[in-house]
Amino acid sequence: TTNVHEEIKDQLTEFEQRVKLSKAALQQKVVMTSSEYETQVHLIQEMLSERQRFDSKYDLLSEQYRAAKQNEQLLQRNFDEQMQTEKQFLRSIENELFQLPDEYKVKLLSKDDLLEQIQKLNKYIQNVKSQSQIAQLIVQEKAQTIQNLNTEIQQLNDQLQKSFDLVKEKTDQSSNMALQISQQEENANRLQRVEQNYQKLVQLNGDYLIQITQLQKEVQQKTRQTVLEKQITEDIKAINIKLREEIQELNQKIKEIQVDNSKYDEFKHKENIYLKQIEDLHRWEETHKQIIAAQGEELIKSQSGKNNATKTVKHSKNFDLSMKQSSTPS
Repeated sequence: TTNVHEEIKDQLTEFEQRVKLSKAALQQKVVMTSSEYETQVHLIQEMLSERQRFDSKYDLLSEQYRAAKQNEQLLQRNFDEQMQTEKQFLRSIENELFQLPDEYKVKLLSKDDLLEQIQKLNKYIQNVKSQSQIAQLIVQEKAQTIQNLNTEIQQLNDQLQKSFDLVKEKTDQSSNMALQISQQEENANRLQRVEQNYQKLVQLNGDYLIQITQLQKEVQQKTRQTVLEKQITEDIKAINIKLREEIQELNQKIKEIQVDNSKYDEFKHKENIYLKQIEDLHRWEETHKQIIAAQGEELIKSQSGKNNATKTVKHSKNFDLSMKQSSTPS
């Protein structure tokens, strides 16, 4: 039993050292990769195997304790039976002495025989007392041994419970780390989608600028068509409305996606640049309206109504076809 206890204590010490090393490794604030996560899971499985081996040692020690308890009970029962036998023997001697005839009683009570019987009886009583004391010492020793075993078993139970709690804590930490890895991957995917949407918006902005440039060229070619001023203004407003809707939709998507603070500043900077481009577009629109209005007034003064009507129909068809082509997404 002592060797088993020493072996279990050594294994517990080794196990505690391994647990401390594992705990120190977990306390490092780094993101675990997939291979490190698998290694940690394997380590936890080894710790669970260690727990099973300790359970086997504990069962063996419990069996030895039960055997020692049974041995103690058997020794106590043998001692009780021996004491009962001795008491019966003393009673039988006493009964025999009192059942003797009177002449023998007188003879026994005379001189040295009585002293000899008394001495023998005293020696026998002393012997019985000595055996009783020895038996009590043995019982006390067994009781102390059992108490020590109980203490060691309780200590083992406490250590095993701590080990089990530590294993559970490490399992929870591994689960939390796996969840954090999954969340980080999801955030990375969201960030990538936002980047793609922003690139699409930049491309769309470029397409709109190209369309606006083409529209500007067409408007410069049709400055003499005052009838088209209203249509051009409405087309520009439609483009602005569509552009605002695209920006609002993208802003809503960006708000729904929670990204890191470091990326948020970058997105905010890009958004400010894009809003500045929109303001430039508005300024260009107002300037162009003024140009169109001035040139329209000059055109009305310089040309007749008939020529204007004929050219207006022709240019209107060309402008409608150009607007359809420019509004097609690239």
